[in-house]
Amino acid sequence: MTMQPWFNEAKLGIFVHYGIYSVDGVPESWALFDQVVPHEQYMRQLDGFTASAFDPTAWAGLFARAGAGYAVLTA
Repeated sequence: MTMQPWFNEAKLGIFVHYGIYSVDGVPESWALFDQVVPHEQYMRQLDGFTASAFDPTAWAGLFARAGAGYAVLTA
């Protein structure tokens, strides 16, 4: 597979894992998939996830100041 030219120059990338699992500190959605956390418990986190601090413009500025060449948001 040929890499995009910008990728080798980017040096630093930031991955943000952002979802309901952040409410109770559950290790991402794999805890649900691997049945570490029961479905009912996992889904109860929906009540606490508001994404009220989601500010993509501010995040992009922070990542740029940190020297990141790219960022990936997973949800």
